[in-house]
Amino acid sequence: MRVTCIAAIVATSYAFTPTPRVTAPKMRTKLRAGATDLTPTQRTALLGSLIGVYTSNQWCRQLLFSTVDFTSDDAFRFLNVGLELSRADYALLSTLTFNALFAACSLAAGALVDRADAVKLTYASCGLWALATVATAYTSSFAGVAACRALQGVAMAATAPAGYALLGRAFPPDKLATASSRYAAAVSAGGALAAVSTRLDDAIGWRGAFAVAGASSLVVALIAFLLLPSELGPALNPETKELEEGGFGGVFASKAAVALLAATAVRFAAGFTIGVWAIPCLRANFAGNDVGSGYALVVGVFGFVSALLGGAAADGLAVRAPPERRDAARALVPAAGSLVAAPLWVLALQAPSYGVAIALLAAEFLVAECWIGPTTALLQQAVPAASRGAAQGCFTALTLVGGLAPLAVGAAVDRSDGGLELVPAVAFAVAAAYVVSSLLFLVAAGLLDDGAAAGKES
Repeated sequence: MRVTCIAAIVATSYAFTPTPRVTAPKMRTKLRAGATDLTPTQRTALLGSLIGVYTSNQWCRQLLFSTVDFTSDDAFRFLNVGLELSRADYALLSTLTFNALFAACSLAAGALVDRADAVKLTYASCGLWALATVATAYTSSFAGVAACRALQGVAMAATAPAGYALLGRAFPPDKLATASSRYAAAVSAGGALAAVSTRLDDAIGWRGAFAVAGASSLVVALIAFLLLPSELGPALNPETKELEEGGFGGVFASKAAVALLAATAVRFAAGFTIGVWAIPCLRANFAGNDVGSGYALVVGVFGFVSALLGGAAADGLAVRAPPERRDAARALVPAAGSLVAAPLWVLALQAPSYGVAIALLAAEFLVAECWIGPTTALLQQAVPAASRGAAQGCFTALTLVGGLAPLAVGAAVDRSDGGLELVPAVAFAVAAAYVVSSLLFLVAAGLLDDGAAAGKES
């Protein structure tokens, strides 16, 4: 049983990664800056490798969430019991110890990928966080886990900025949205792996689960090294054939980009609060049920489908809108998704049975997780080409802001001395963040509409 469980987890982590072929070393062609002359096969291999890396990233990042249970005294299965952690300790490990360095390094990585090749950064960072995940299996204190989480934060910060930059360099504009949506869906795939790792936790304990996830990520890093081209440089000025000026100035000069980033920060607050507290809340409400597998089904199937369909829904709305309002139409997808998700989340945590809760969570994830693809695509369009890496770095760095929400929830519950229960606190925090993010996406839609109209007049 244990062998079967481990094999299933490892196999799933490579679900999107093409199997290496004997001719794989030919992929390691050095392409000059601005080159996008990859063959369809090379683009498929590149996208598959990036999805594999991003899936591994999210699995290792979220695995901690599946190895805690504050209603159990099983030190073999649950990290919080084995290391005697409080809810506040767990919330700190889940958020700030990871997100502080993650946010700072995301900004640096975003600026770097606008000026340099991002391939080496991709597979090297994957190898580094893999080692940090393995090291977590051998820690014996809060400080040890915190150090490993901090190292993960440094290494994982490069993944999204580098990944989206490489997609932008490799895919033509008419295929970029589809590629970006598939890449974004890796967040749900990795989250599903982390959730189903409760089975792995049952079989070999929390230490074994971290060791397996880390070792699998080392294999993913090797596959990425073999399949990615040796270099894929940044965009060039079409007239001077030199690197364009960009950076963070180009990001913050765009009001639409600022509004999108504000909406992103609040939306991250909702997402991270769910990621940190969903399984503990479900375990508190429905003890004795296979919470990990049910939640993994929700994240892996409905969250994944939502992420894939988000880009298609946004493009579908854009086609039906006047040309000057197409970007504004795309922004309606994350706005509507967040607004509808709020009541579904509250109802799921108040459900009378485990089955009803899972059904409501499935509906909530189906409408909520459509936001990433359209938002990142709109952000890329709202800034100059030479600032796209910086924009994605800002987007990723906002996980620090979003990560404060679950930390605040955990601290508030611990300090209330029983006056505030975990489940209603989480229900309110997530619903409020959903509603606020929806309003901010609508503001961004208005600014995108105004920007398009101004461009048409000029």
